[in-house]
Amino acid sequence: MDRKRILWGLGLAPLVVLFILYAPVPVFKLVIVAVSALCLREFMTLALPVHPSSSPWLGVGLGVFLSGVLLFAREGSELWMGSLALILVVTFAYYLFSAHELSLVLSQIALTVFGCVYVACLFSYTGLIRGLEKGSFWVFFTAGTTFMADTGAYFVGHTLGRHKLAPRVSPGKTFEGLIGGVLASVLAAFIVRALFWREFSAGHCGLLAVLVGLVGPLGDLSESLIKRSVGVKDSGQMIPGHGGLLDRLDALLFTAPLVYYYAIFLDAR
Repeated sequence: MDRKRILWGLGLAPLVVLFILYAPVPVFKLVIVAVSALCLREFMTLALPVHPSSSPWLGVGLGVFLSGVLLFAREGSELWMGSLALILVVTFAYYLFSAHELSLVLSQIALTVFGCVYVACLFSYTGLIRGLEKGSFWVFFTAGTTFMADTGAYFVGHTLGRHKLAPRVSPGKTFEGLIGGVLASVLAAFIVRALFWREFSAGHCGLLAVLVGLVGPLGDLSESLIKRSVGVKDSGQMIPGHGGLLDRLDALLFTAPLVYYYAIFLDAR
């Protein structure tokens, strides 16, 4: 593994841990909105057609609006659905009244709205998790299992990997790596459980960790599919050794909603 990637990971990890533990929930959510904006900027830049009328900042602004509504409006508020309708209307209005190439308009509108849902909506679940009872535990659980699964898959895949998982999209990923990632996810889950909430059911802890270990790679491969379709290797260069911010958080986009609804299910029992 790239030495620069390891050093950046080790340097950022303590700061992230302290932030999760001590940041007030509203501050945590504001940071999630800011990170969503940075990821959206990367997505819109790589995905939108190259044309003067393509506006990454339109998507960023609408995504920030959507993320803010999801994180700060009352749970179940009608604003949640209304914000999606407004995003669609504003996007249509922008491309209706700007100079554009008609053959590109459909893809510009579709990618702007899709990016808001794919990045801003899915990543907002990380902030929603922090607002739950035992929110810090659930954030550590989500991040720990997701990133440990990625690390475990990397090392096992490079050491023992023989059978390709999705060769057309990500030639380096293997079924052996997937299994290694699931095992690493389970290990991380029980470490987090031991440190933050020992009363959490061991059965649910293990089951949720396995699900995260399986769903996380789907998020990673989904972003790889997007990058392959537009012919780029990384979404950006924000984090040395890691590529773009979206490259680092792509699996979290899929695992955060999973953990959030699993936690809601447990709370409702």
